[in-house]
Amino acid sequence: MRVQWAELEAGLGQKINADFIRGLIAARASDEIAPLLGMLFANAERMPADLLQRMAAYKQRDGVTEALTKIATSRYAGTPSGRQLRDVAGTVPTLMIWGAEDRVIPPPAPGEFARTGVLVRVLPHCGHMVQLEAAGEVNRLLVDFLRG
Repeated sequence: MRVQWAELEAGLGQKINADFIRGLIAARASDEIAPLLGMLFANAERMPADLLQRMAAYKQRDGVTEALTKIATSRYAGTPSGRQLRDVAGTVPTLMIWGAEDRVIPPPAPGEFARTGVLVRVLPHCGHMVQLEAAGEVNRLLVDFLRG
């Protein structure tokens, strides 16, 4: 199965870091996985201690590499799903939360989603795993959004 890495898109217009995806699919051992997991955090010290162990165990399971490859080729490689997600943002109340230092899927440019019904929050000093690095702030944003 051939993956069209250059076309990987997050569904809202930002390109996904293809090196991260390619590396995650190929990595099997902890020493290959560790630097990839580090890319998910602005501050690697915020990474849960057992994350590497759990990911290494997951990567050893039968069919995981094939499943991840299928996801990368079918969900993100030029399918209309990305365009559809971008088009529906704001048709229902939409909250987007990004880490300013996300090295996997960069945050949108300021004003890119400036439209009624869309609230974009980019949290400083956070990476792709913003929900772990700033759990309290993400929870506050969610509660405020749901109450609004």
